[in-house]
Amino acid sequence: MTQWIAAIARGHNSGICLLKDGELVFSIEEERLSRKKYDGGPLASMIKILDYTDRLDYLVVAHTQPLQQAGSNDFTGEPIYVALARKLGLIDRKADIYKHPQVVDYSHIHHKLHSSCAFFRSGFKSAVSVIVDGAGTFIPMQIDGDEVMTWELETIIQCAYPDKFKTLYKHQGGRGPWGAQRLEKFDSEREDEEGTHELILDDSAGIVKAYEAVTQYCGWAPIEAGKTMGLFPYGQQNLKIPDIYTDYDGMSDWSTTNRDLIVPTYPNGAVVNYGRFTELRNPPNLGVGDDLTKLQSRRDMAYAIQT
Repeated sequence: MTQWIAAIARGHNSGICLLKDGELVFSIEEERLSRKKYDGGPLASMIKILDYTDRLDYLVVAHTQPLQQAGSNDFTGEPIYVALARKLGLIDRKADIYKHPQVVDYSHIHHKLHSSCAFFRSGFKSAVSVIVDGAGTFIPMQIDGDEVMTWELETIIQCAYPDKFKTLYKHQGGRGPWGAQRLEKFDSEREDEEGTHELILDDSAGIVKAYEAVTQYCGWAPIEAGKTMGLFPYGQQNLKIPDIYTDYDGMSDWSTTNRDLIVPTYPNGAVVNYGRFTELRNPPNLGVGDDLTKLQSRRDMAYAIQT
């Protein structure tokens, strides 16, 4: 019997892909149907499934937060994607709508999903993947006796066929303030793995957060870091700009984002603390709506984040 699996990517640039017996039938991002750039909530994309099949064996959902936090259906209270799949008849309408056996939520292993996408398309039989993310899975941690929220920033994963993924290293960040920690052997149970991995836990921004900060500093939305990369050739090295990444003159045994310069605003975005540094301040004659990319400070920051 034919097996149909649909997978949903929530959040920005949301979309759907549909597999028939393991083969890709179609894949589409919501913005192609809604005409709204970076659009989230792939509801129109889910309806597109009906062009190919009227039933699913499994509906797989991926994001950084649990499915229950995606929004709920009126009256029934079930997650909105489960509700739409039920209403369309794609999944069993008689099953438990709160713990539907055909719905799989992979929000707790966001970086492992990034890793699998890269590895399975790489052509390698085994490899190490490096995931660099703005804010991956939301991970509550016990810090100084309190439960606080942290986010995946960077992860290194050992990959091998058929489906072996072992976390080697992870950097988790949060709002803080708290004392940074480096744990060489942290239990990997939360990753659905045996053994341990190295963990860096601090309140600094990650690599992508630094890009998001500079991107906003240049006048764009945090998600538009590609534009910052395009601005990079117009900048130059500027020794009056503090280092974006630092090991504090060798006093730390790992490098991290300079929190004096880049202030994270978890889970979304970060800001350049430009008011603190004279070279980065706005000129007094800057008007509302002026093109920030014409300013040498923006161009030099775009250069700095790339180099």
